[in-house]
Amino acid sequence: MTTDEMYDYLVGEVGVSEETIQIVTSINGYSTETMEDILYAVTGYRDFDQYMEECDPSTVYTFYDQFRKEKISITTESEKEAWCFLADTLGTSYVMENIERID
Repeated sequence: MTTDEMYDYLVGEVGVSEETIQIVTSINGYSTETMEDILYAVTGYRDFDQYMEECDPSTVYTFYDQFRKEKISITTESEKEAWCFLADTLGTSYVMENIERID
């Protein structure tokens, strides 16, 4: 994987902002080592191969919002992270009262 591919993956798949990458690379240089350092800081994985092997981006968790009467689909590496994402986005009490895992 090239440095540019790592950059694109961090932005597109991991969710790191371009501004964050620009700040870090302006300090540490634009290199594969820097991209792996960013990956580690954000995800805890030391390299892209390990991250891609263990975090299948095609895994989708589906929840049902009983209040809004709609399905919510989240792609994430674990169910716990999906619940945390929902709690951060909608509020913990809302999630506990209205969200049900359906898949």
